Amino acid sequence: MQTEKQIKADAVNEFVCSMIGALEAGFIDTPNCNLAQIHRVAQHHIKDSYDIEIPHLTEQWGEDVAKLCGFSVRGVTGKDSLLNVEISDDALKIKIGTEVLFAACGQGRSYGLGDVTITDKELFLSELVRELKTESEDGSTPIHLMLDQAVTDALENGAEGVCYDD
Repeated sequence: MQTEKQIKADAVNEFVCSMIGALEAGFIDTPNCNLAQIHRVAQHHIKDSYDIEIPHLTEQWGEDVAKLCGFSVRGVTGKDSLLNVEISDDALKIKIGTEVLFAACGQGRSYGLGDVTITDKELFLSELVRELKTESEDGSTPIHLMLDQAVTDALENGAEGVCYDD
């Protein structure tokens, strides 16, 4: 059985490894992170690993301290937004910044397509959206298939809030 200290040490190591993975995947441009970027990576790591939401840096420390830490609106919204999936206003919302998407496409096989250079970003985005909306003969799209798989995985992993019909 692991000691409390070992569990804490493993959690810190796992968090640092997630930052290294974010650098490798292109979600972080340089190995020189500011405190706002580290906090943002921590938010995603905690949500992904433990399904716990922690407050935004500005909510925890206020806007002045967040700015001291290197926070900028550009780093949180728009083209540089990390992948985010949430329920908001009674709708499932899936969002990823275009620059993050481009970086993921150009990475190695485990994080993207690899050996791909996007030469016309606007054209590529319109082609990507077209593919995401393309219907097969049964009317399903890649988005339908992704959602079907996510529902299947949730059920197989024991999702709560479901009543199985006999």
